[in-house]
Amino acid sequence: MFIVIEGIDRIGKSTQVELLKQKFALCGVSTEVFNFPAYDTPTGQVIHEHLHNKLSLTEISELAGETKISKHDALVFQCVQTADKYAMAGEFKNLLEGGEIIICGRWWQSAFVYGQDDGLNASWLLNIHDCLPKADLNILLDLAPEEASSQVTESGDRYERDLDKQKRLRGSYLRLWKARASKPHSGWEIVSAVGKVEEVHDRICDQVSRYLYRFESHQHLVAFWQSLVPKG
Repeated sequence: MFIVIEGIDRIGKSTQVELLKQKFALCGVSTEVFNFPAYDTPTGQVIHEHLHNKLSLTEISELAGETKISKHDALVFQCVQTADKYAMAGEFKNLLEGGEIIICGRWWQSAFVYGQDDGLNASWLLNIHDCLPKADLNILLDLAPEEASSQVTESGDRYERDLDKQKRLRGSYLRLWKARASKPHSGWEIVSAVGKVEEVHDRICDQVSRYLYRFESHQHLVAFWQSLVPKG
């Protein structure tokens, strides 16, 4: 089973990924957890520097002799992020074929939403991510950017500090999820991130319990998992 948790910046994705990992551990099941960007990789280091305005693609104007940010900067940045994910695709495939459970904070959806907002073509963005492993359950944590921005510190990256961008990103995320969730149990679920961390965790667990039964290798988890999830 492959679970993705997505959403705008500073909404608590990493925290919820870790809590979900702990819930599976209570069931006696180990999980593989990943968060993107993977800052401990060569591509992740480039992404980190780009987000903190320490690195960008520049070009020199032949007439003025000035250096400026290239119009291709967003495209190159997107390619680096795509490489960051494809570097893990083989490992994901092997884990899933072996019956492992993967929990991932951010996946291709964030690249699509952020890339679109940076002016890149939507069809191209979908195409370059098409060969990545697809999640069985895609959870979008939804919260007003004004509430999420209260968690942003001075060390936050340029996207996190841009409230207007976060508002646009939230709208794009919601449109993407609603377009994919045309049928019940489509694997695309929106979960409110309003409230305490534990309350959000319970909502996520409720969604997970609705999908576990689909996996023959996880049938033994269903009853025990549901016993751990508060009713309501």
